[in-house]
Amino acid sequence: VPPEDMSARKATPSAPGWSNARDKAWFCVSTGLLFFSTSPEDQVPYAFLNLKATKIGKLDPSGCFISLVPNADNGEGGDTARTTGMLQAIYLLPDGRWQIFEILSLDTQVRDRETLTAWHEVLQSVCASNERVAAIPEAPPEVTTTERSVPPTSTVI
Repeated sequence: VPPEDMSARKATPSAPGWSNARDKAWFCVSTGLLFFSTSPEDQVPYAFLNLKATKIGKLDPSGCFISLVPNADNGEGGDTARTTGMLQAIYLLPDGRWQIFEILSLDTQVRDRETLTAWHEVLQSVCASNERVAAIPEAPPEVTTTERSVPPTSTVI
């Protein structure tokens, strides 16, 4: 679980291209699962994703984006990824049922580089891939970025 000082409860938008849209989610990692909540106060998740079937696909420090993709090479928890090439997000319905949604990737933007570094470390330790994505390089003193919007399939944490 990420340290308290990087909690989404204290999130304030600062990343270039940060979206103030309603497509925000709060994440919690527990026992190899990534849980999604609607707010930092919401203790009941509405969905989860098995991190054992994922690996870090892309890392964009300038825009504070991280992407999870299927880990088709993984034997543990990766059967679906191997056969379909998709991640399975499990949505928990209010009546106790669930629904599986297959997605190509989970593209996420966080509030700043410190949060990105912390989530990168957590995901590196939990995701099933034996490959390691290179550490996030230090930001140069002045970074210029172009404004860009969050893709429609992105989730902001």
